[in-house]
Parts: sequence; C-alpha cells; structure tokens
Amino acid sequence: MNKHDILYAAGLFDGEGTVSLMRKMKKERRSPVVSLSSTTRELVDFMKSTFGGTIINVTARRVHHRQAWHWQATHNRALEVLSQLYPYIREPEKKRRANLLLTGYKAVTAANGKYTPEMNDTREAFESEFFSTVRVLEPFA
Repeated sequence: MNKHDILYAAGLFDGEGTVSLMRKMKKERRSPVVSLSSTTRELVDFMKSTFGGTIINVTARRVHHRQAWHWQATHNRALEVLSQLYPYIREPEKKRRANLLLTGYKAVTAANGKYTPEMNDTREAFESEFFSTVRVLEPFA
C-alpha cells in the first residue's frame, strides 16, 4: 500500500468516517469499529481493497434516498486501520477517539475474556472517556 492511498483514505475518513466502540449483542463487550458510508460504491470499494473489512448494502428507506454502501473494519483490523490513518487524521474528535483506542484499548481488554471487578471498572472508565462529549477544539495544522 502506498502513501498516496493512505493519504487519500485519511481524507475520506476525516469527512465520512466513524471511529467507535460497538457490540453485536447486548451483553457483549464493546470492540473497536471504523467505518465509512457513501453513495459512491467506488469509495467503499477503495477502503475494502486498501484495508480489508466488509461492505454492507444500505437499503434506501425513502423514495428520494439513493443507494448507499457501508464499509467497516472491526476488532484488531480496526486498530490496524487506525494505526495507518492516525498520523493524517485531522478531525479533532476522530483523532481523540483513535488515539484512545490505539493507546488504551488493549490495556483494558482481557486476553482471555475474563474480567475481575477492578478490570471491569477500568474498562467502564475507558469507555466513558471514549464516549465523553467534551471536545477540545484544536486548529488544523
């Protein structure tokens, strides 16, 4: 993968991407997800060919809505994508969330899936910080 592709992907991601923690089932622990939605299929195809992940067709809910597609990478792949895009992300909230995932997610995640009460508290504090709405506005460099 060349630097131009990474720079292009970072620009797309700044404009249309999402960094989050999600779970598939209610009691499951949250895991990293990066995603990008577009009505231009070529953009989500580019993200998949560059980083892997999956593409989901988004059904138009109203007659005036266009067909859309949703690309996403989850778990360790999401962290790999973020590590490549991070130096070039400029949107402050995405940068903050990416930094938290890259620097703290593995530290609060039990490799064997078994958590002590203290580990649960640490993980909940991490998730609370991740989802906090306090934003530090920084000018673009």
